[in-house]
Amino acid sequence: MKKQKTTLIWCVALALPMLMIGSLPASAQYSYQMIGPDEGLFPSAFGINNAGMVVGQDFDGANEFSFVYDMKRGDYTRIDGGFLVYDISNNGVMVGDVGGVCAIRDKKGIVTEFYPPSFGPGSICVARGVNSNDKVSGFLIDDQGGWLGFIYDSRHGTYEEFLPSFQTIPQGINAQGQNVGSVFLFPDEAYEGSPFGIYAYLREADGAVKYFAINEAIPGSSRARGTSESGLIAGWYLDAVTFEFKSYVTTLSSGTEFEEIELTDDQRVHTSPCDPDLPPPPPGFEAFSDVYAQGIRNDGVVVGLCQDYWFNPTTGEFQGLNSFGFIATPTK
Repeated sequence: MKKQKTTLIWCVALALPMLMIGSLPASAQYSYQMIGPDEGLFPSAFGINNAGMVVGQDFDGANEFSFVYDMKRGDYTRIDGGFLVYDISNNGVMVGDVGGVCAIRDKKGIVTEFYPPSFGPGSICVARGVNSNDKVSGFLIDDQGGWLGFIYDSRHGTYEEFLPSFQTIPQGINAQGQNVGSVFLFPDEAYEGSPFGIYAYLREADGAVKYFAINEAIPGSSRARGTSESGLIAGWYLDAVTFEFKSYVTTLSSGTEFEEIELTDDQRVHTSPCDPDLPPPPPGFEAFSDVYAQGIRNDGVVVGLCQDYWFNPTTGEFQGLNSFGFIATPTK
């Protein structure tokens, strides 16, 4: 199905009827805009800054490429050269990777590769977040499959490597130095009676770590992906009822104890379908949508990836339909 560029999908009762998608849940408190360059096939949005610049990645049928979408002007700038961007700071600095090596792109467009001390032959380095102080969060996968997190101070060329648990995946970092991401926990590692699986975390600048989960998620399937200077955290989870990947925006209480997050109506970020022109599924199939929040800014605007697909629960047949980058804007 052809992607719909910059289609607005309003998910509140006051939206215009022509933009409504079926009977949307009353809990949805966001308007959704699907984005992607015209030449792209599978756009994803990963980062956003306070100036309204959204960064993401796409595939044109031959090559992967990065793009910047200007929310104010509504246009795209393509970034080639193998630099895959994951985040952009309020200063316009971008981070990502080039062929499995971490990279930072300054405001002049100059790309510089870097990697933490533990990087060795066969390693992969991915930079996933950058703040206004040019500190970068990311992770290293070594040749044995181990995952190691790091914070890189690009102004001073120093690294802090950390491993709060197996499979550490640092993502967003804010101006205060707080970093969010996900880790693989074994029972009793984070708190007494903890289950086995992947959980979200918030790491303070001093290294203190708090793990958390979404109560609506299948246990061991909660992730954090972006954090703002205002303390908002965005991420996604596998819903225990619909088995769709859904997204959230939340804040955490202070402390390092494990926290179970019970979402309120205005914390849920999910729209279905992503494409407002999606036809009904064929006989035997059901329609599903996955929404993966990847970045958030101070006013609560979220960016990420939205996908529609059909699934036949009897035969197990799966049919992927589309992929979009999305921008979700709070409506109140």
